Amino acid sequence: MNRYLASSGLCSRREADRRIEAGRININGETVQDMGRRVQPGDVILADGQPVEALTEHTYLLYHKPPGILCSRRDDRGRPLIYDVLDVAANVQSVGRLDMDSEGLLLLTDDGALARALTRP
Repeated sequence: MNRYLASSGLCSRREADRRIEAGRININGETVQDMGRRVQPGDVILADGQPVEALTEHTYLLYHKPPGILCSRRDDRGRPLIYDVLDVAANVQSVGRLDMDSEGLLLLTDDGALARALTRP
């Protein structure tokens, strides 16, 4: 279930788990709180009453990261993040990282298979 929600671009898998636990996800008219629930073709999925549909295309984005910005979704110290600058869905992640003082080209994608292939040793 959380993989389906994340692949739809709605949220991350961790956030999907929180939404499922909170009873905010509905499948075919039934509130779901089972983390292991599998989505079947033809299921009608609602999150907070809004329809959720799987993505049929992937996002690929090249971004030249300037120095002084983190490649992270959150920072407890309030430093600037690449996601403050980029308007991308929650499931679009950078493939690899550059440290805060580095600059360079980053690939961001929601294509997990590509990300794994590029980052595996």
